[in-house]
Amino acid sequence: MSKYAAIVEWLSEYKPSYGWIFFNYNPSEDETLSLNSISSSREEKRFIDGSKEVSLLFAIVLMKKYDTGTNDVNLDAMNENEQLMKWVEERNKAKDFPNLGDNVTVKEIECLESSPSVLVDNDENLAKYQTQFHIIFREV
Repeated sequence: MSKYAAIVEWLSEYKPSYGWIFFNYNPSEDETLSLNSISSSREEKRFIDGSKEVSLLFAIVLMKKYDTGTNDVNLDAMNENEQLMKWVEERNKAKDFPNLGDNVTVKEIECLESSPSVLVDNDENLAKYQTQFHIIFREV
């Protein structure tokens, strides 16, 4: 299983659960969740035993309705994104990581932003909430 497939499987434990987690595709539909690769993994350190510490960057994208007339819809969407960020932080503290393979030990998963970046599509009344994360792991 690829590292990204393992992250998708791990992310599927998030509640409220979405029927499907898209990979590198953000449909223009309300209530969709996507995992997007940002770049290839980056080697941070190499150790004398040949193992290496690697950082894998990714983004979680939540598509939600957007309303120009009221704040409730938009606040609910922001709240849901914050809950997702909190869920990842809690999994990190509990050391409940995705299984990235036999020769891989995950050190941490960290949110790289304090709030998501938000892009609005006024024609579709949708907002894209994107938050970047990275996983630091040691690979033998």
